[in-house]
Amino acid sequence: SGIADLCRETDTNLLCFVGGAINSPYMYEKQRNKLYDLISEKNVDGVIVLTSAISHYVGDSEMQRFFSRYRSFPCVSIATVIEGIPSIVVNNESGMRDLIGHLIHIHHYKRFAYIGGPKDNTDARQRFNIFSDILASYQLTLDPELIIQGDFSMLTGQSAVYTFLDNRKRTFDVVVAANDEMAVGAIAALRDRGYRVPEDIAVVGFDDIEINKSIPPPLTTVRQPLYHQGRTAAQTLLQ
Repeated sequence: SGIADLCRETDTNLLCFVGGAINSPYMYEKQRNKLYDLISEKNVDGVIVLTSAISHYVGDSEMQRFFSRYRSFPCVSIATVIEGIPSIVVNNESGMRDLIGHLIHIHHYKRFAYIGGPKDNTDARQRFNIFSDILASYQLTLDPELIIQGDFSMLTGQSAVYTFLDNRKRTFDVVVAANDEMAVGAIAALRDRGYRVPEDIAVVGFDDIEINKSIPPPLTTVRQPLYHQGRTAAQTLLQ
């Protein structure tokens, strides 16, 4: 909506190509990726890419190749740094530090489970590294059996909780998910196993996406300035 508002204010036409993640294992996303082939100098003067939303399954070098197809016109990346491209990114460290500090100081949680994002995703790596550093600074043990790598989808949030509880037989006070979709999946799985959230086990996420408003109680999460990111990306592209 930040992009759309700026485009209206500057009398700029906005075309949205809603594809899926690059190299997605899910066929419906692979099929949607054909939309990216429709972008060319014939129909656009510049491109803004919400890189974090389509780079779950690829590394930095592969995303560089993705951007190379659009090198003939201006590009801006949102939420992921792309070499040689203006990139609008957030400070993962301050958000994660505030979140984990809140859980430790206010709620006194000590046993954390963590559902991470894809190994090649920059945000996922940063959020996990910050999370583990914070626990170490409080001298809290991070059980490797309470860490699972997800793919930012609700499905992996659900399956991670089943793995913790059913396969690994682990107990924990709180689930920290690297994004909100996995957190929502974790909540569904906990309730399916008869746990109350947050009374029995708490769940927190990262991003503050719209879906959080539709679940009771609302998810505790780190709010990203999504509107401001979009508006800044559009300003940068026009400049």
